[in-house]
Amino acid sequence: MASLPLANQVRQVYVVSTLKDSGLPAQLGDLAVKGETGKYIYFQHFGHGGLTASDKIDVENIRYIKQTPAADMNDSLKTHTITVSTVVAGQVYEIKVLVRNYIGQGANDYTYRYGFYKAKTGDTAATIAAGLAADLQASVGLEKGATASNINNYKEKLFTVTVSGAVITITEVEQYWELPRFPVQQCPVEIFLNGIVTNDEYEDYEWATVAEGSPVAITNCGKKLAELEYFAHGWRGDLYRNFGYPYTVDTKYMVNPATEYDVVDIHYFHRGQGISAQLSEKEITLIVPKNNSTILAAIETLTGDEKIVAPEAYLKDSE
Repeated sequence: MASLPLANQVRQVYVVSTLKDSGLPAQLGDLAVKGETGKYIYFQHFGHGGLTASDKIDVENIRYIKQTPAADMNDSLKTHTITVSTVVAGQVYEIKVLVRNYIGQGANDYTYRYGFYKAKTGDTAATIAAGLAADLQASVGLEKGATASNINNYKEKLFTVTVSGAVITITEVEQYWELPRFPVQQCPVEIFLNGIVTNDEYEDYEWATVAEGSPVAITNCGKKLAELEYFAHGWRGDLYRNFGYPYTVDTKYMVNPATEYDVVDIHYFHRGQGISAQLSEKEITLIVPKNNSTILAAIETLTGDEKIVAPEAYLKDSE
């Protein structure tokens, strides 16, 4: 799914359920692909507001057309394992967990959570791991006696901490989402271990090994596309949504956040005449059923194979 980098560029979004082969769209989510082969193309769509039509696009002005599968828009979560291997009585063991995208939901907004344990005579690697895990769990507010692997048992929904023997596992979790109050975002974590002093009196950073497990995919592209639809409707007449509460007119949206969709992007430009001869980049985004190939094929029939390319090819040619 491509992005438009400049504020004055335009994106129109249509949520599609069914391709209408002939006639006018009449059912919610119907889309008809219209135009003249090799010359122009446009879309008719039936939404909650009734029948609408997109821009009429000159085929020669199309930069690229691309379908993005749902899998490419889903995020993934990582697990991090910390295996304690060195036991030194009297030493303070420390795990520092860096949590990114915290509160402000940006790269520069982050926080730390810590786990400490002071090793005693007779402790084992498993004892130290259990102590560190318990302190980390407390730092994010695990309820006493609750299942540590369930994020709902934590006061802060940042990550889960579990322990088995000498191995501590820290697992990233999907963050709370609510349209339009809480955007789709993840809180990736990084692990740091402070060194201890061994009996040989030198700093030793090898008291544990840290490893990343295989990322686990989550199906959140529906939430992202629900946000895109919400944003796009803001520029299709719903500029004042939620103003004047409780006397508001609620806009009806079509994306089901729990459903996976593919996305078809048609990137093109409009060129005016005279002093308006500059190119105004635009994009039409069709949110279509997952693995649907008929809509792209209908577009390809009117535009030709040469337009079905990756956006990277256009960007490279433009340099």
